[in-house]
Amino acid sequence: MMSSNIKKILVLFSIFLNIGFVLLGSYYLMKEQAEHKQQRGFTETGRHLSFYRGLGISDAQETEIEKLLNDYLVKENEMKAENRKVRNDLVNMIAGNEKQDEEKLDVLFLRIAFLKESREKTTFEHLLKVKEILTVEQSQKMFSKLMEETKKEKD
Repeated sequence: MMSSNIKKILVLFSIFLNIGFVLLGSYYLMKEQAEHKQQRGFTETGRHLSFYRGLGISDAQETEIEKLLNDYLVKENEMKAENRKVRNDLVNMIAGNEKQDEEKLDVLFLRIAFLKESREKTTFEHLLKVKEILTVEQSQKMFSKLMEETKKEKD
């Protein structure tokens, strides 16, 4: 009789223990998903999407903008990397003790200017593509926000 009660207690304990593991696992899964969702706002893509979400875009608009944004960020990051490389070349050149080669310096300065122009043009083209997806009101709001940010920037 006693062993039957002990068996019942052990079975119930086992069931409660399993339920506890399932609940604990579910809690950590939900916590991880919530953290991942929160971190999306802090990634490069997430920051940009947060900006566009602030315009009141629909899910369909967000999907289209996210595709454009991913293409834009790939190009932008490639240009940033190239710009860093050219700047490093420039620093290495002027850090040396030998006389500066004016022609090489001019080439590097022209390359930096070209990259800056390319980045500006790429950004402008991206904004035009996004504008095509937005409503007139959303577009006006976007450019108004961009103008505010531009005014805050220091030259």
